[in-house]
Amino acid sequence: MDDPIARLRFLQKGTFILQGELVTWPATVRERGRPPFRPVVPLWAEIPSGFIHASHPIHPDDDAFEAMLRSLVEFIAPDQEDALCPSLIQIRDPELATYLRSQLSSTGIQVEVVETLKAIDDAARDMQEFVDEGEPESNLLSTRGMTIERVRAFAESAKEFYLASPWRYLSDTDLVVIESPKPPKGMSCFVVLGAGRSAFGLGIYPNRKAYEKLMQAGKSGDLGPDAISGLTQVSFDSKENASPDDIEIWEEHGLPLAGPDAYPSVDKYLARGKARSPSPQEMNFLEGLMRALAETSEEEIDQGRWQKSVETHDGSLQYSLSLPDLIHPPSPKEWLRRGFEPDRRVSEQVFADAMRYSEAHPSCSDITSILQKHYVGNAINNSLTEPRSPAERAQDLCYKAFECRGRRRVLLARQALNIDPDSQPIPRPIREIDSRAVPDFFS
Repeated sequence: MDDPIARLRFLQKGTFILQGELVTWPATVRERGRPPFRPVVPLWAEIPSGFIHASHPIHPDDDAFEAMLRSLVEFIAPDQEDALCPSLIQIRDPELATYLRSQLSSTGIQVEVVETLKAIDDAARDMQEFVDEGEPESNLLSTRGMTIERVRAFAESAKEFYLASPWRYLSDTDLVVIESPKPPKGMSCFVVLGAGRSAFGLGIYPNRKAYEKLMQAGKSGDLGPDAISGLTQVSFDSKENASPDDIEIWEEHGLPLAGPDAYPSVDKYLARGKARSPSPQEMNFLEGLMRALAETSEEEIDQGRWQKSVETHDGSLQYSLSLPDLIHPPSPKEWLRRGFEPDRRVSEQVFADAMRYSEAHPSCSDITSILQKHYVGNAINNSLTEPRSPAERAQDLCYKAFECRGRRRVLLARQALNIDPDSQPIPRPIREIDSRAVPDFFS
């Protein structure tokens, strides 16, 4: 800061006054690896013009006084030939005033402590209104008609859901359709989050098109406001990353938790990146849905369609859920349309089939010729031969599994285990893959 301050000495003094203050940003910010915090904004106002200068927000643990001085120098713009220097700076905080006096002592700028900074207060009020308009209050009790009893019922079901850990059986590739009861608007289907061990909860969508749009945006890295518009997300966060307002609700009312990293929250994303908390009716529906999933077994999921009757804050609800991709498996072409690249291991099926054909037809022992004659231009799954042993049948099922995504992969892998549990039809011994390891292996 020495050089810029030195330049202030040679600037002509203007008749204007600067008011300055470190203002706390009126919204919580979350950054990876840090507890939630409210940044501090260096704010300056020129009197009488009313011109406002706000610098980049900083973490409250950073050197706020130095940031305030840097912001002042930026505001005065000493690099401009016609820049003017204020004759007086007004500060409300005595410690900040003392710091600025020591730094500006050689510039001729006077620093005084005052009780009122009207221009700063007006600017801070405008800042609050801007945040309120763009980021409405979103704790679970902020919605009209919401009660702590309803939030408690939601917390209980969230705890049941988290402890049941349905992400052991379902991934974000397994889109589940809510056939009944009639869901609230924008909540017709969902995926379970958590198979990747990074984000846990539910992603709920208005329809399959919205789900596929978000999946493709995720693959391209373009997760902007348009991509998440219409999404409702139930998330579980640690105390460091959860909303301080929601943490306060949990602690004040002693609401149940599945663990220290399982504070539940709900966000319904609107257009232009805005979000709101669920309505009482939406909250009740989510309560029932999480309770239904918590009570669902792996065997029920594998049926492709199942029902659950659960009790909620507003009474009994009968849920009918289905996995369309398990009931009617998509073709490899359909998976490709959805943005999933073919698994390279599928191509091994061609070579295995060609080898069997060559062994059965000694006169056609040239593998390259067999491939060119029978496979070029044809579907990869048009086999020339049939598997000759349990090990080969298990291997063929694994090739089919590689063509699929989600739960169907697991079912085909299990069928391979049942046919030949002692062979190695996949790259590691198949007998080492238990029911819970299969989803990870095929992910």
